[in-house]
Amino acid sequence: MSRLVRVASIGLAPGYETEPEAVLEEMEKAASKGADLILTPEVWSGQIAETQENGACRAPVLEQAAKIAARYHTYTAVCMERYLPAEEERQLRAAGAKGFWKDAKRLKSNSNILLDRQGRQAYVYDKIYPYPPEFQMAEGDQCSMEELKQSPVQAEPNVPGRQVGVYDCDFGRVGFAICFDMNFPALWAQMAKRDVELVVWPAAFSGGRNAALRAGAYHYYVVTSTSVGKGDCRVADINGDWILVQYPQAGEVAHTAWATLDLDRTIFHKNFNEAQIRKIARRYPEDVQVDASLYGEEEWIVVSSKGAAPSVQELCREYGLVPLRRFKTEEMASYIDGIRGMRPW
Repeated sequence: MSRLVRVASIGLAPGYETEPEAVLEEMEKAASKGADLILTPEVWSGQIAETQENGACRAPVLEQAAKIAARYHTYTAVCMERYLPAEEERQLRAAGAKGFWKDAKRLKSNSNILLDRQGRQAYVYDKIYPYPPEFQMAEGDQCSMEELKQSPVQAEPNVPGRQVGVYDCDFGRVGFAICFDMNFPALWAQMAKRDVELVVWPAAFSGGRNAALRAGAYHYYVVTSTSVGKGDCRVADINGDWILVQYPQAGEVAHTAWATLDLDRTIFHKNFNEAQIRKIARRYPEDVQVDASLYGEEEWIVVSSKGAAPSVQELCREYGLVPLRRFKTEEMASYIDGIRGMRPW
């Protein structure tokens, strides 16, 4: 059966970077309309949360968002900076490149704070690859890599995060990335290895085809929430196609894009799956949809389930199907590498 999630992504129009009232208003509207998950743009509030030693983040805008999440039982991803607690800061200063943070007065992180359906802090993802001007006094369009390496540290730098962002919501497994993270495929591959089904990506630039490339390579949905740039919100399908690209309308400060996504929908390579998929289609002619539109070129088959049929995941177990992501990264690769007796790199 389908596993549907309603996602609402809030974007800020060009010229608007920190607009807490406008974003909170959109958040309330989206939550009241039954969103399962709400995304907010990168650092849209202009506030910096204080982080207690127990990991709890505190900021006025975060408290307002928590009330909305609890009132409407909606997961909400609040992207904002947070000051690190004293012990975490001490550890990072010790673990980082020797003396790199010595001139910094206080360390921060660019984070995505996930609130659960009760408005409680469920998870915090810290941006693994902050844009260097977030921690050094350098501008990407004005200096070279060598000049960047010699530039001084910001007084309150955003430090690089240390953990791939993955959290199990009640509707499925969500991955997290922020802005400059888009440029590092290894991070996105790690989310795929952890069986992420949906990645949320707030950013200060559109990302353009990058989001579709990541979705098409790793076969999870990617939902973007943009500030600065063109203020667009995008949803990339598991096959790399665009489901939605929405720009703000004239006069809007903030806007919300909606998508209902089926997290059970799965792509398979035709080889060593096709015969079993035909059996499933014969058994469930009304309730299992087999989409062969990508068969001729990509050699992919997309399967979704509805009604009384088992989920696609259950059908995989029963019929021995191997989803495309696992086919490429584990099953077929390890099989051929095993025959060779070594990896070629």
